[in-house]
Amino acid sequence: MAARFVHLQLTDASRRVIARHAGALPRLGRNLAAAHAQGLDETVQRVRRNRLNEKFVRGESAPSDKRRRRSGQLADNVTRGVDAPLDGWAGVPSGTPASAYAATQLTDGATTIKPVDATYLWIPLGFNLTNKGMQRMSPTEAREKTKTRKRKTKGRTGPVQLLRIIKSKAGNLIAMLPGEVVPGVRRNGLVPMFALKKQVTVHGADVIGDEAQDMRPRFTELYSRAIIDAVGGD
Repeated sequence: MAARFVHLQLTDASRRVIARHAGALPRLGRNLAAAHAQGLDETVQRVRRNRLNEKFVRGESAPSDKRRRRSGQLADNVTRGVDAPLDGWAGVPSGTPASAYAATQLTDGATTIKPVDATYLWIPLGFNLTNKGMQRMSPTEAREKTKTRKRKTKGRTGPVQLLRIIKSKAGNLIAMLPGEVVPGVRRNGLVPMFALKKQVTVHGADVIGDEAQDMRPRFTELYSRAIIDAVGGD
């Protein structure tokens, strides 16, 4: 199914009405199925355009009913599916690149994230973010930054790790690198790259469910047109 999805389907009462008239109106079922599929397509388009396209602004959270766009991966992975005629869903399928975090981003409420097989989460900070909010350098890449310098023992030379972890005045652990080794950063001296956290809380929003609710009048319009066409009206 999907990592995060919303079902869109007709009620049982509506299905019974359709079944009673299906024999007399051969095109009814086909028309309604096509209308439902169109409604699903439009729901996905609206989610991408209205809910997942907020411009990234450094240091600002997204509005409560939207998500900020960074890589665009989440929006690209929102799609729809049909389980049966007049029974479908819109969401992020399991196995897609965004499925690992879709439930966190697209579900109302707060989710606490803790490290797995590690002591800390490495959260990229301002100097380690592009203008679109993408991480410039991974923790592994940061740890691999070295400089050859003379060691104190017998004058030998060797690689010395440039990454430094300091504790801020507020008590936070910050991983820092010299600015000259960070792509896209023009600044000498140490720059903050990551905040090391035992856990973080992510606040999501049910943007697919909200958009599906807003689409209800449009679904009604599509169904009405399908019924009128089935009975041969104008």
